[in-house]
Amino acid sequence: MQARVLNPRIRIINRLFNTSLGEQLDAMLPDHITMSVAALSAPIFAFSALGNVAIGQLKLFNQTWPIHQIHIDESHPWRGRPLSELWEDRDRMLIYYLPANGHLDLVSGVIQGLSLQVGDCLIIGTKPTVRIG
Repeated sequence: MQARVLNPRIRIINRLFNTSLGEQLDAMLPDHITMSVAALSAPIFAFSALGNVAIGQLKLFNQTWPIHQIHIDESHPWRGRPLSELWEDRDRMLIYYLPANGHLDLVSGVIQGLSLQVGDCLIIGTKPTVRIG
């Protein structure tokens, strides 16, 4: 808070363990955000407990999406599937595309009509699911 005295327009980010105190500070102070290690890691822990594999999370429009890394191999069901088809699926959010041959960004791959090939890698966000068994 002393930084705010030096610069009234500074954005303050606090790491707190008390989430209710953090919510109160966020509501009362302009340009203030509170983060809790437990609150940040809880969704990943829950996704893992439900049988998902997540490397991170993304909160967008009040929904938390687990982030996955997918490698396309010979038997992957997406092999040969157009990137544009995956791009249009609203249950999935394509974040990054690394083709096996070359360095092409995701949007260019979608526009050029590329299909997924063996060795390609994707970073995607998906709605959480429950896996049984």
